[in-house]
Amino acid sequence: MKKNRFFKVLIGFIIITSIFSITVFAKYFTSSDNVVNNFGTGSISVKIAERFKQNETWNGNEISKNVKVKNTGDNGELVRVSITPRWIDEDGNPWPGDTNLVTLNLKNIVDSSNKDKNEGNLWIDGKDGYYYYSSVLPNGSKDDIDAEKNNKFDAASRYEDSLTTNNKSNYSSEILSSVSLKLNGLSEYERGRYKGKRLVVDVNVEAIAPKKSEISSKWNEINNDVKNYLESICN
Repeated sequence: MKKNRFFKVLIGFIIITSIFSITVFAKYFTSSDNVVNNFGTGSISVKIAERFKQNETWNGNEISKNVKVKNTGDNGELVRVSITPRWIDEDGNPWPGDTNLVTLNLKNIVDSSNKDKNEGNLWIDGKDGYYYYSSVLPNGSKDDIDAEKNNKFDAASRYEDSLTTNNKSNYSSEILSSVSLKLNGLSEYERGRYKGKRLVVDVNVEAIAPKKSEISSKWNEINNDVKNYLESICN
């Protein structure tokens, strides 16, 4: 049976908000990653590496939330990420809050026409809601792969591992460094609307084998500039 070498991870982090008092309670600013659509992915595997120091309260100013991607499989991979803020109400239902209040402070982003992308380790803005890693993300050592299979890492320890002096080429460069809210200018009425509401930022990570056929079949909606570039770095 032909394996569908496609892997997707969904990570969400939630901020409990009370903008009425211009205070955002970040005690539950947590992350989790869940595998979805794992159809016999074989050796294609990715995980989130992140660093975040929880605070009891947050006033909306820039707060660090460092996110990388780690190749936890045993072959090189092409990786793309989407980052989407959304609001939910007290019961967890979708709520029509203004996502323009949210600033996602991204890092290492280049346009598809930027020649710097050829240097690798950057994220190409695909203009389709996704950021594409500009290099084939290599696999790690056998010991590292085994450690992941035995659940020796979580998202936080993965991030710290990426900072060690050893060669950690199976980690991407950072794509998200912090999150902030633009609260200035909100009226008392507008602040009151957000009281008790929650902000969720979904980081969706996908990985495929670095083959032209995989790009055509799995990511067939991408623009030609990005597609041509990714094909140029495939095997």
